[in-house]
Amino acid sequence: MELVLHGALSLNAQKYGDKEALVFGDERVSHVELNDRVNRLANGLLAAGMRPGDHCAVMSANSIEFVETLLALSSIGATFVCINTLLTAKEIHYIVEHSDSRGLIVEHEFADRVASVLDDLPALDAKLLFCIGGSHERFRPFEEAWSEDASSPGVEVAETSLMRLAYTSGTTGMPKAAMITHRSEVLMFFQFGVEFGLSDEDRMLIAGPMHAIGPFVFSLMALYFGQTLVLLRKFDAERVLQTITDEKITASFMVPTMYNLILAIPIEERRARYDVSSLRILASGSAPRHTRTRELMFEYFEGTNMFDGYGSTEGGLNTALKQRDQIRKITTVGQPVIGSEVKVVDPVTCEEVAVGEIGELWVRGLSLASGYYDNPEATAENFLEDGWFRTGDLGFLDDEHFFSLVDRKNDVIISGGTNVYPTEVEQVLYEHPKVHEAVVIGVPDPKWGEAVKARVVPKEGVEVTPEELAEFCRERLAGHKRPKTIDLVDQLPKNAAGKILRREVRAEFWAGQATAI
Repeated sequence: MELVLHGALSLNAQKYGDKEALVFGDERVSHVELNDRVNRLANGLLAAGMRPGDHCAVMSANSIEFVETLLALSSIGATFVCINTLLTAKEIHYIVEHSDSRGLIVEHEFADRVASVLDDLPALDAKLLFCIGGSHERFRPFEEAWSEDASSPGVEVAETSLMRLAYTSGTTGMPKAAMITHRSEVLMFFQFGVEFGLSDEDRMLIAGPMHAIGPFVFSLMALYFGQTLVLLRKFDAERVLQTITDEKITASFMVPTMYNLILAIPIEERRARYDVSSLRILASGSAPRHTRTRELMFEYFEGTNMFDGYGSTEGGLNTALKQRDQIRKITTVGQPVIGSEVKVVDPVTCEEVAVGEIGELWVRGLSLASGYYDNPEATAENFLEDGWFRTGDLGFLDDEHFFSLVDRKNDVIISGGTNVYPTEVEQVLYEHPKVHEAVVIGVPDPKWGEAVKARVVPKEGVEVTPEELAEFCRERLAGHKRPKTIDLVDQLPKNAAGKILRREVRAEFWAGQATAI
């Protein structure tokens, strides 16, 4: 049996029959129904002209159709590209063009934004443009993508073939697309399953957007394992607690910001209105959970096993901090998971450093990406010939083989579990005619973990206000990327070569914090 994303659909239909596979609002889809629906969509896409090996961009909020689309594309050997629904038209254009997408499936809510750049994307095939949930003049109705044929599409998909392109970014250049094979994705499912103790009896709640790596992995892993996936369109703290109560949820993945918003509801109200006793596993990732958050979670989610995972889009799952070590090793990201190796090296000499010494974390293992699409230079720089990936994270190893992070070499800001890349924001600020210099950093934020902050040196002899710059950014950046605060300053710290020292700017705001990320 090939390790492919859709590989368990038929088996799960046989094993679990009418057991719920997907719950979304009032919609409930059994494992048998899910298998049939995915096959019908896969056969319809083939009939429309989608070919194995094609790339197809998908832009949708959480929905049953979104899940079925990803599985259908997988089952015909097409590579999908999930587009963040917060992106601007310009950002969407870059991803669709760079990914060489031939097809594009968009939810009606976002169709106008996508349609505005279609004329500049000649590689798209008009027969493969579909709109979910409504009609649009530039797209075919999604209903036309479906076939009456519910048999297997019969496409042989190799586990080493490209399953998806996951757009990430460094601090220089345009976003990069990590190439994720079917094998590496499915092996990550097994890593999570073993480390977190998941089973086919779990009812998995996902409230975060599936275009983000954590919700994506946990959603499709739940279906692969034959669980019931309970999917919310978007996060709402009270809706999450009500769903746990009503659906008897046993497991969930959320980013720390989501837990903070849940814990912000007075505990007396939470205990009076909601029953979370069904929970046995809570996972967290994408950003650090602060000590106070963990303490409050232990108090409220009593008896629930809590886990933190450390990894990346390119590196897969690397370490886990398990329940037994949550307090004793609270400042660490845990130990390497099964099928993963982690080491700390000197960024200059590339030699492994001693216990307790800070260096760059390198990882390799079962769930590693295979490089960056159409970017051999970045691939050669970050994916080494002996299988190691340079994470860009700085940390150290203790004498019990627990890893701690102290900073991010690439300065990525994690706000609400979502990556924001400073250089991309700075490039927008530099487009403003009154800006001389700019630096963008992440600063501590009690709600989001980090908030985006900009410091700007105006050009000599001109006047500009933070409000004017904020409006400029609003027109050019997705909401989560826009600076929440903008300071106007006379100068920025620089080294002897004239390079702006971002770390010195950050240090002012992170002094006294338990962790610098």
